[in-house]
Amino acid sequence: DNAISARADELEKREQDPAFSGFHRREYSLFQQRSLGGLAPVAQRLLTGVTTRKQQLRAQSLPPEQLVSIVVRNLNSLADVRAISGEEERYSHVDLNGFAANLEAAHKVVDLMRPLLTKSAADLLPKVDSALAAFDAELQVFKVDKGYATYDSVTADQRKQIADKAKALAAALDGIDPALGLSGLQ
Repeated sequence: DNAISARADELEKREQDPAFSGFHRREYSLFQQRSLGGLAPVAQRLLTGVTTRKQQLRAQSLPPEQLVSIVVRNLNSLADVRAISGEEERYSHVDLNGFAANLEAAHKVVDLMRPLLTKSAADLLPKVDSALAAFDAELQVFKVDKGYATYDSVTADQRKQIADKAKALAAALDGIDPALGLSGLQ
């Protein structure tokens, strides 16, 4: 994971540390230093890391309960840390694009689970759909052109609203496993 998303504050020499690589290293160079200098080896290492990780992921199977729990965990992380601090994309401030990707992943998981939910837990669907719509509406406020406003323009109150909507969506999705009994499947 360090080859893909190492963070400067996790390293002894921070941004100057040779182990600082991946997406955040490129983000730092582009948005903080405003330079492409020295990025070719960083880009190559990132490409190698992403290619390797993609192959590893394709070789794994992912049970439905893990699929749901991964999305719940990401949304809780978004709510508890990333939405409040704005540290996810500290140099580029494109955090909202990442939050939208988390929402898209949640939509995909719900779409995959919808037939099972409709059949066995239809009472949960309105809660899930409402939470998806609320988080989507919260993010739409910040939509500009083909992306989102920079996160440094989002106020503390707005960040709390984003976090609250992400937390509510995580809670709604967290009801899927017990409603369907996914963890008991073998």
